Amino acid sequence: MGMLLLLMSGCGAKYENPADLPFGSDGWQMQTAGEAIEALSAAGFTNIQENIKETSSADDAGKITKITVNGENLFRKGDRHEGTDVVEITYYSLKRYEAEMEIEVSEDAGLPVFTVNTNLPNGTRLELTLSNEESYSEQQTVKVKDGQAVSDIFWDNGHYLLGEYTLSVVMKPEDQNASVQYEIGKNGEAMTGPLVHMDENDAGKYLLLEDGYTSNYTEPEKISEDELRERFAQALSGFGNDYEIDLEGYVYTVSVWQDGLAACAMLAEQGVPTAVEQWGEIVDTTAEASNSLQELLSISGYGDYMVQIEVLNDQNHENTLLTVLLGMVSYSCVS
Repeated sequence: MGMLLLLMSGCGAKYENPADLPFGSDGWQMQTAGEAIEALSAAGFTNIQENIKETSSADDAGKITKITVNGENLFRKGDRHEGTDVVEITYYSLKRYEAEMEIEVSEDAGLPVFTVNTNLPNGTRLELTLSNEESYSEQQTVKVKDGQAVSDIFWDNGHYLLGEYTLSVVMKPEDQNASVQYEIGKNGEAMTGPLVHMDENDAGKYLLLEDGYTSNYTEPEKISEDELRERFAQALSGFGNDYEIDLEGYVYTVSVWQDGLAACAMLAEQGVPTAVEQWGEIVDTTAEASNSLQELLSISGYGDYMVQIEVLNDQNHENTLLTVLLGMVSYSCVS
């Protein structure tokens, strides 16, 4: 009897603060990290170490990937341990991505270019919309690169901007590529901060930044039409006499031609590499010239007019090879 009491006394002294595992190594998979930690604490375990991995997926947040007891990942429910034994639990926690955006504007008066400085990942697509209380609204999509997203010039169909405007910058997670969504969450789950808004259709979060823009452009005094045509002539001096200028309504049509243009266009249409390259250069040069002539109208006080460039077939002026309006190609004989 004395020996039995001694043995029982020895067993009872084995654990100063006994704690029985509330689950086995095959029983925690359906639990969240919070549930598992609560069960372990209630069972008397006091040395619970959390190994947290960040995730941008709300579905993965709280999921356990591994539990070890004293370094062992195989254990049974009810196994008795000292309460101070190390229990390590590895699980996912939703990361916090505090999105930041600030707007800078640089301009040739009335022709603003907006730069969005941001901590969003490279490749993030931002939708910029500039509008006023009248009928003007222009939208551009820009991408973030090295902490910045830079717009093209904003203008009103070739005219300088005047007065008060509002710029809005929107970032929607569903518009982003996989690498951006990995950082911010497929539905923006990881995004935090004052720029975050909830979609009214419960499709997730999006970012919105609004800022005012005031144009300090002053419209110049309008020169005479004869003076304007002289300025056109100076701008088109490289064509010699191979151009014509016609006015219909509020559109100036500048027709130009040069020897060999028709042949170049024909070869480009057939896919001859050198001709394709040359035709591409002609298109780019004409687009640049269109913007330059449009600016000439504006600085001459003709901001409510537009200029269209037509490149004519040098063999037959009845045929047009290329038409560009406001820097954009509206027709090209080379498909």
